[in-house]
Amino acid sequence: MNSINFFKLWHLPLSSKAQFNLPGEYINLEQINCPDGLEKIWPYLQEYRVHFADLNMNSEYVGFISASFEDKFGKETTELLHYKLNCGIFADFSPIVLSQRKWFDLACLYHTGIEKYINYYCEKTNINNKYYEIPICYCNSFICKTEIYKKFKIIFQKNIIDLFKHFDNNLNFNGTIYNDIRKGGCLCERLVGVTLLNLSSSYDMGIATLNTSNFVQ
Repeated sequence: MNSINFFKLWHLPLSSKAQFNLPGEYINLEQINCPDGLEKIWPYLQEYRVHFADLNMNSEYVGFISASFEDKFGKETTELLHYKLNCGIFADFSPIVLSQRKWFDLACLYHTGIEKYINYYCEKTNINNKYYEIPICYCNSFICKTEIYKKFKIIFQKNIIDLFKHFDNNLNFNGTIYNDIRKGGCLCERLVGVTLLNLSSSYDMGIATLNTSNFVQ
């Protein structure tokens, strides 16, 4: 059985029974300090700001889940998450919420113009586009080896800053129902998932799958 530091993320104080019952150490995303020099892009990072935080990572694995997980995916899925954590058997990269297989094509369908941002990031980080057709984690929900997560943080921090600088802090793609700030979360969601996938040599298929009934693309 592997040890794990597991975190649940939310923008507000926890308020519902489902949020309190969800496993994990609670992190209020609004209380994460913005590093010097990132003030302009900080709002765009949304829940992915957690990957700039100084977290307790003294276990072999680390994991994250949104506090709204049960609201989106149901009580039975939360029970499966408890079971998975209690078993303590994880791959290098274990998505909790899994995207559709052709996540890149779907991103381009819902967010016309997003491809130039994903392609730019993946070229800078040497991520092969073969991963565009392999399911990734969504909703900042995954478990991975701590050593992989530490590598991921270095890559993500450096290259997401570079991306915003390259595009002058402008995200010129279709946000569907989202405003410009929330579009940053849409982009980071894909970049986090594909970076973790690229760094991992083993992978399992998650406990929930994304679909249009529980998530707005």
